[in-house]
Amino acid sequence: MPRGRDPYDSALQKIMDEHGLNRDQVRRQLSNYKKKEFKHSGMKLTLSPEDIKERIVEGLKMTSSEFVDTTLKKISKKHSDMSSNKEFENFQSILDDFPPVGRSLLDLFISGNESDMICHNLLARCVDKWNEHASEEFPKTAARISDSELQFQKRNDVEKGHFIEGWVKQYESIGVSGIRDPGHKSYMSEYMFRYFGSFLHDCMMLEWAFCAIDSERPSVSITGEDLVSKYAKKVIYYVASWTLLSMSKALTVAKKDRGIYHRLAANHKMEESEAREAGLEISLVLRRKRRANVFCTESYYKFICFVESVYLENLNLNMMMAYCDGDIIHVIKVALVKDAVAFQKFREICNNDENDEPFTDNEVKRLMQYVLDRYANMRGTYFVKYLNSSGKKSSVEKMVSSQSRRTQVLNATATSKAVGEAQSKISADDDNDKQQWEDAADSVIEQSDRIDAEDSNADDDEL
Repeated sequence: MPRGRDPYDSALQKIMDEHGLNRDQVRRQLSNYKKKEFKHSGMKLTLSPEDIKERIVEGLKMTSSEFVDTTLKKISKKHSDMSSNKEFENFQSILDDFPPVGRSLLDLFISGNESDMICHNLLARCVDKWNEHASEEFPKTAARISDSELQFQKRNDVEKGHFIEGWVKQYESIGVSGIRDPGHKSYMSEYMFRYFGSFLHDCMMLEWAFCAIDSERPSVSITGEDLVSKYAKKVIYYVASWTLLSMSKALTVAKKDRGIYHRLAANHKMEESEAREAGLEISLVLRRKRRANVFCTESYYKFICFVESVYLENLNLNMMMAYCDGDIIHVIKVALVKDAVAFQKFREICNNDENDEPFTDNEVKRLMQYVLDRYANMRGTYFVKYLNSSGKKSSVEKMVSSQSRRTQVLNATATSKAVGEAQSKISADDDNDKQQWEDAADSVIEQSDRIDAEDSNADDDEL
């Protein structure tokens, strides 16, 4: 309810005037509506604090000390392995904003002497505290979700203050030559050292929240069934042809490495007349006014249909709730990149010409990564359209979507059983499906133009 007596919120005042209500009456009706609609007080979470702590520790799959080592090593990597925790990659890039000695400090905190390992132990203690606080503060009913987040955060803020206090005390004993000498290349001021500790603490917290619920997440399903609907075919063929067009230029790839991309693109281009004869859905490609449209072969298109089917199989309520802390499109892409079946399918379209020199497995991996990156970029665009036009939400969906992102992450373990009951795929009737893909058609054309312009600018910058 808006606060303040003068002036009233105009929309609220209009309702009050129309129905002859005062603010107390409106407040009670709103409270009753929320109880009935969201049923927070009636939703029971069956996990005990001991169960929650056990699940969190199982999710980490290692001791607190090992978790700190693993996370520090992960932070120090300039180019991370494919990870579903996309937000963590942003933290990795921030490391370069610190003095270069920051990377040396990470190595010390992993395998340094006893005084250096005190910093490591301070971080490990934080992990232990997060496990403890989570098990104690997560609620037994969904009605206390917001309150539990507040209490969890309050306790962690206090602990972070203790951590920073202990961290700064270690500045004088850090065993890096020149770190306290302003004229030395390894210099890091005490203030910057304090900030560095806060940065590592936040990195650790993010990775902890992600790993703690990872064991509860359903895995990405790699389906062999073609799930592309009749209304989606022209959009998928357009995107397939666009990825091929993009590959034929490979403007985001270093010039010396573009040869394999150009070669694969040339192998899977066809003329408009050939595409028509093959019965391919080329109408959307023709709608994009270009001097030289690209039409992909049927085999390449079928691979992209396989990719789209994997997205369709996994873009459901259960998966989106499970991965509410990050980008579900990215999660699915990572699973495809790592999947042996997907790799074999792509290798077959790479090496389908007996007269051409076969691509090596390493080249196939690079080409597949490029195609899947391009497709995921485009897929995210029309997934938003698909979501915006989906039907009414259930009460559990509403409850989850009304939480903040942090609450969704930290309560995912505790609410896993309740959320599991809400599994249902996003679906629509035939007319709605047709309209969704019509909207998607407009989106992909606009998005492809934007990405092409960005690629051209990137290529100009390289020159």
